[in-house]
Amino acid sequence: MDKKEALKQIKAGDFYLGSADDKFKSDKEVVLAAVKKSGSDLEYADKKLRADKKIVLAAVKQDGMLLQYADKKLKADKKIVLAAVKQNGHALGYTDKKLQADKKVVLTAVKKEGYGFEYADKKLKADKKIVLATVKQYGQSLGDVDVKLKADKKIVLAAVKQNGEALQHANEKFRADKEVILTAVKSYGDALRFANKKLKADKKIVLTAVKQNGRALLDVNKKFRADKKIVLIAVKQDGQALQFANKKLKADKKIVLTAVKQNGRALQFANKKLKADKKIVLTAVKQSDSALQFANEKLKEDKEVVRAALKDEELVDKYFQEKLAKTRGKEEVLNQINKCLQTSGDLNEGRAGYASVIEHERETGTFAIFGDDEDEEEVTEIEGYIISENKTGGEVIWNLPDSTDNFLATLEQIEWVTADDEDVKDTITYDDINFSDSRGIGSTAYDTNNKEITEYDEFQGGGDTEVIYLNSTYKPTEITVNFKSKESVIFDNVNSENENYTAKITGETIGVLKNYSDVLMVVRTLLGK
Repeated sequence: MDKKEALKQIKAGDFYLGSADDKFKSDKEVVLAAVKKSGSDLEYADKKLRADKKIVLAAVKQDGMLLQYADKKLKADKKIVLAAVKQNGHALGYTDKKLQADKKVVLTAVKKEGYGFEYADKKLKADKKIVLATVKQYGQSLGDVDVKLKADKKIVLAAVKQNGEALQHANEKFRADKEVILTAVKSYGDALRFANKKLKADKKIVLTAVKQNGRALLDVNKKFRADKKIVLIAVKQDGQALQFANKKLKADKKIVLTAVKQNGRALQFANKKLKADKKIVLTAVKQSDSALQFANEKLKEDKEVVRAALKDEELVDKYFQEKLAKTRGKEEVLNQINKCLQTSGDLNEGRAGYASVIEHERETGTFAIFGDDEDEEEVTEIEGYIISENKTGGEVIWNLPDSTDNFLATLEQIEWVTADDEDVKDTITYDDINFSDSRGIGSTAYDTNNKEITEYDEFQGGGDTEVIYLNSTYKPTEITVNFKSKESVIFDNVNSENENYTAKITGETIGVLKNYSDVLMVVRTLLGK
């Protein structure tokens, strides 16, 4: 492709500088046209052109955060920086330190995005005009301002008006200031928790708070939890606020009815007698089908109530079938399992599902430690690796009957690890493993001598990560035994807070096993052990 064609594609929106030939990345006319069309292309421009004022200006006018890809010299150019922070106040974080101390630049940034205030020079965090502009845009920035200004009523009022939660950062004296507290709870009812004891007993403040957030009822003076008018306003805003009401009001039909209309699950906080009131329960389950679990046992078997909750005749029939099956225990489950074994044929597969497994992942790379003045030219580099701990969940799988013993051993072991190192204790053997996306819960850094690195500024990883091992300390939440006939037996512990496992044969509930020992005994029967 020649230059003419490249310019034609840019105009048509079919050009991406990131995948273009290097000759185009260093061509000023092409790059300028590209960033005018899509500012993000600045990232892929040749280093020389990222020092070109005209090109960088075109990019940051579209997206101020693109300033991060500009040459260091242009991050100190006031015209460029002003254009960037005018578009996105957060871009202040990529500017030269001198401009982070420039009043006009910082003021422009915070007026656009109050979040950018965190990058302002310490001196400007004590500038009343800048602080006022900041908190008007983002009240929570009050946490970053100079301590003297946290005691300035005008600034605090502006902050809590924008976000009442900012009250937590204000000087303690404002917790007793009625005007400040009232302003705060108007925008964030939960800010009542920061008020002093006297103002938590002020009816006007309490009414304002619960109108904005019913759950502010938690922090009011005890007498207001017994005030019908206040509690009614609270539960109308958030039905779950019923949990904070006085015991007597949890037995008040009007209040409970109002609460479950807003949130059916509020039924769980109602007086026992009202959980048996059909009108209230019907209102609750119509709002949220999950409210059925909080109803009186008799109403859980009322067809009208169940229909209102499940809204599907098939689901209603299944509900009653499962309810009947759950009255059956170990003996009935074994009886059904033995019947199943007469027709199910050969074993095919065993699965154990785990809701919470810790994955230990390793990534090698280079740690960077900058000089005392954060001068990136003075950098100490250390080779090493990071071990990340991630929470995950999924299934461990065994081929049956060949791996029957390994399947049973894992189920009986409960606490286990998987690792390639044969010296690791309690390592399990399996045929396949399938775990879902993980969520990071912590990490530790080490150098190549396995010595922990406690402080570093950056880590540049190689991109490839390796799972070192997995470990579990909980029983499986689901155990499945599949047969070649396509029949399956499942033991499901949906509520991990108790020991109960619901037993099902090909989707149909056959009973409930009250503890894990009974589950293992039935599984052994299935496996012929």
